[in-house]
Amino acid sequence: MKAIVFFDSKIRGQIHFIDTKQGAKITLDLYGFKEKKVHAIHIHEYGNLTQGCHSTGGHYNPKNMNHGYKYPKKHVGDLINNINPNSKGMVNLVFYDKHIKVKDVVGRAIVIHYLPDDLGKQGYEKYTLSQLQIMAKARGYKVYKTKAALVKKFNKESLITGNAGGRMACSIIGIN
Repeated sequence: MKAIVFFDSKIRGQIHFIDTKQGAKITLDLYGFKEKKVHAIHIHEYGNLTQGCHSTGGHYNPKNMNHGYKYPKKHVGDLINNINPNSKGMVNLVFYDKHIKVKDVVGRAIVIHYLPDDLGKQGYEKYTLSQLQIMAKARGYKVYKTKAALVKKFNKESLITGNAGGRMACSIIGIN
């Protein structure tokens, strides 16, 4: 089975999915990234764009697995946790993901996040209260007044979303 995602807004280009014996072959051909910053790209639960990227729900995670690289049974929504556009604002990448079956992701959404993904590492105790407050504001989280509350929030979200921040672009995965 084959699927495709078209982007034609802030980010333009396509993502292709093809089922193979090695897992889904995923080809990213994206451009329009304005700054050379690292971004997370995830599969989200719903192919619903009625309220823009906010109506796509959370990461697609049918087996309720932890988010991030250090978990061999990562959740399916971890499409590619961090991409680094080249100096021309482009990403051209081909990889295989054994966790993805194309039929299971058709009709869902791809979301490109503004920020990098922390890969489920947690460890936010090392940051100062001020640093955590700045990071919380950048991600749209409640800016708690205590370090303990912020550490708890960031460590929890690390295993769910990777603290990848807001949604800069999204599109629905369709049959190709």
